Amino acid sequence: MFGSQGLMRNGKFFAFVGRAGDMVLKLPESQAAHLVTSGEATAVRAGRNATREWVGVPMPAGGGPSRWRDLLADAFRYAGTPARGA
Repeated sequence: MFGSQGLMRNGKFFAFVGRAGDMVLKLPESQAAHLVTSGEATAVRAGRNATREWVGVPMPAGGGPSRWRDLLADAFRYAGTPARGA
């Protein structure tokens, strides 16, 4: 995914480590938008356009890896949901 190796569930990528060392996750659009708006994550770009569900999350300053673990669990659950229109 995006030229990286990553984690998959049901044949769908849901997480990988980005080039800058951030965790890149596929989350529900509303959750991804909230993370970007709050400044906790950055939108991932595919070409010129920002993606709606993919975000890059740097290692949290004071929170350690527990925040990543929580978001990774969210992404894993989301990857297990049926695709829209399916």
